[in-house]
Amino acid sequence: MFSLVKDENTTSQILKALAELETSCVEVGHFESQGNHSTAIKPDGSPYSYVELMYFHHTGDAGSRPPRQPLTILKHQNRDLGKYNWMRSAVKTSVKDILTKSVIQQSLNKIGRNLAKLEKDIFGDPVLLIGTANNPDPLIDTGELRSKVTYKTSIGGK
Repeated sequence: MFSLVKDENTTSQILKALAELETSCVEVGHFESQGNHSTAIKPDGSPYSYVELMYFHHTGDAGSRPPRQPLTILKHQNRDLGKYNWMRSAVKTSVKDILTKSVIQQSLNKIGRNLAKLEKDIFGDPVLLIGTANNPDPLIDTGELRSKVTYKTSIGGK
């Protein structure tokens, strides 16, 4: 006769790993910790941070620049992230070996890297981001803002 005995330690490990996964996230974009753009200067003479510059691009101004919203476009184009093989693979890997925190981190990194690449691809696309008479190349400057698109991950809210 064979009897199956529940291992309390394994169950608690699985519950802990699921709780960490529940509060884990990937953030893609620009962050205050990246500092300031090297050439973008505000009217008061101070430099724009990458976050402020992306906000300026997102909202536009009352004058010559319309809103250009790469993050909104990224979100709209990727509402169904399950369509990406790399996304399905990252999630499947996390679920398959849920007890390993390093696997969850690897999966979050894969998702972050790929979403950051998708955002970078939006920069300079004249179909997605409309230029103006003063600036026919949307969101093109020295390429510095585009190069600063990155991601952050957290596991278990930390």
